[in-house]
Amino acid sequence: AKLIVVAAMTGVSTLALFGGILLDGAILPHVQKEVAFGFPVPWAAILRHNAEVAGLMFPALVIQHWVSLRWRSFSVAIGTGIVATMVGFFAVAAGRQLGDWPQYFPWALPMMVQRPQPNNIEATLLIGTALGLVAAAAGCMDFCRREAT
Repeated sequence: AKLIVVAAMTGVSTLALFGGILLDGAILPHVQKEVAFGFPVPWAAILRHNAEVAGLMFPALVIQHWVSLRWRSFSVAIGTGIVATMVGFFAVAAGRQLGDWPQYFPWALPMMVQRPQPNNIEATLLIGTALGLVAAAAGCMDFCRREAT
């Protein structure tokens, strides 16, 4: 149930991102006159990128969820999330010079969509979803084993 709630929160944050993009597009030309956006609004591209970001968040979300269930102390889960997110940012920044190795680090995957020319997003989505489902199943088995004993 906790994973479903976290996934729903991710969905809501993705909708908030979508709304923020549209709101920025409406407000920014009035604030800075030199900024002009063309019409029509690229709905399909905005929705696709938002869905890709949400889908690529799944492996990190499941691993983070498993960590939060495995250790009772919230500081372990928070520390893991902070360190992994910072490593993810550095991985994406270094990946621009060193190649595509950040695509193997779950916390870097959502940022891969924003690269100038993202590579293999569809394949990364499929592999990430599969690995996320495996991690969710492993986390569920671990949780059930601990609760039974």
